Amino acid sequence: MRTILYRTAFLIIAASIFTSCKKGAEQSPLINNLPQIVSAHIPSKILDTLTKYGTVINKGLSPPNITGNFLVHPLICFYDNSGDYKAGGVYSDYTYTFTNQNNNNFTVQVNSNHPVSFFPTTSPNMYISGSGSSFTVFEEYTGSFTTPGNSATPSYTVTDTAIYVGSGKLGNFGINNFQVTEYFYSQSVNPLTNEKFSYPPAITIFYDGDGYSDQYYHD
Repeated sequence: MRTILYRTAFLIIAASIFTSCKKGAEQSPLINNLPQIVSAHIPSKILDTLTKYGTVINKGLSPPNITGNFLVHPLICFYDNSGDYKAGGVYSDYTYTFTNQNNNNFTVQVNSNHPVSFFPTTSPNMYISGSGSSFTVFEEYTGSFTTPGNSATPSYTVTDTAIYVGSGKLGNFGINNFQVTEYFYSQSVNPLTNEKFSYPPAITIFYDGDGYSDQYYHD
């Protein structure tokens, strides 16, 4: 009888441990070493593609606090297949402001002053990952523009979807090796010509040419 009770108790404990482990696995916030919210919005195949072309992605669930303003100077193109930029080309300086970072839900807000609007501020889908002093900010963005049209040509709207990725390593007074990637991977068709404005996927990667993006403070 005692043997039967021991066996029953063992089975109950084992079942309890198995159930707890299963629930823990289901509730884990980490998928492919990235927060679930990142994996839910940005497919791993897209991240694999970006990595292939040189995009740095820092994974993990404990990114550093990157709140602040940072200057990217000089801004240099590392890679481009859109035809809009040239690898090795130097472009106008770039400032970033990171705010509202929340490491509980892995969100952050990004503002920038660049005319090409990397990390458009209208998107609600901005996320962060990383560990130690290394971080990566992700944005999923859908935007559109409408041509003005005239008496001969009616206006039309083009919608595109892009992923933005910014990575670096936080230092004492700035960010080391900051890099930003723009990836257009979907675009609607011009109904007048049945052609796309450009031909995704289009990838552009920039980096800070001196290797250090200084932090600065507003008055």
